[in-house]
Amino acid sequence: MHDDSVPRSTTQQALLMRVVEDLAEIKAEIKADRAWRIRMEVLLDDHEDRVRSLEKRAWSTAWLTAAASAGLTAMVVALVNSNIGA
Repeated sequence: MHDDSVPRSTTQQALLMRVVEDLAEIKAEIKADRAWRIRMEVLLDDHEDRVRSLEKRAWSTAWLTAAASAGLTAMVVALVNSNIGA
């Protein structure tokens, strides 16, 4: 059943080389996966920083919106009171 024309050590050596190549491929895939995850984490951190920055800007001008809304409401109330009182 065993082919005697190919020495057993050659077959084992070929098998060992195949295992070494497979391990090298696995290592390369793991490194690529790690690099991809690190890039994604950096992108996510950058995105979170940008969102926080936008939120800070929005909240820093919230007082202006509140003051404008209060002023507009006061003008509408004054206008209604002056028309009702007239």
